[in-house]
Amino acid sequence: MPDDQDITLSDLTLALDSPELTAIFLEIRNLREEETRRLERLLSRIADNDT
Repeated sequence: MPDDQDITLSDLTLALDSPELTAIFLEIRNLREEETRRLERLLSRIADNDT
C-alpha cells in the first residue's frame, strides 16, 4: 500500500472519529512496520552471506 493511501486512511479515521477504525489503522501500521523490520533483517543476512 503506497504511503499516500496511508495518509488518506489516517485522515478518514480521524474524520470519522471511530475508535474501531483507529484501532484497525494502528494495527495495519504496526504490521507494516514489523514487516519492514523483518525484511531489513533478511536483506542484512543475505548481504552478510554475500561478503
